[in-house]
Amino acid sequence: GDAAVGDLAVNEVTRIATVGTVALTLSRKEFDLLALLAQHAGQVVAHDRIHDHGWSYEGTPSSDLVDVYMSRLRRKLAVAGSLLRIVNVRGVGYRLDVGDA
Repeated sequence: GDAAVGDLAVNEVTRIATVGTVALTLSRKEFDLLALLAQHAGQVVAHDRIHDHGWSYEGTPSSDLVDVYMSRLRRKLAVAGSLLRIVNVRGVGYRLDVGDA
């Protein structure tokens, strides 16, 4: 399915995520995580859910590893000029917020 949140559009068929007209360069995991967050925009996606989703074929990652990926996604969104924010909800998970313009 597709997800559009604020200035971000995620196409799971082509596996392309764009901010406005800028296509993001994402690894497979980065794309999967961003798509998951986008589908649940404004809601907290629990750590377990993130672990199940992004790493099902490699065993469970450490929280540190998830943090690293989220940091990369944050940076890539920012570089593309997105107003979206990936918020770390301590002890719970992550949430994709539509920033106030």
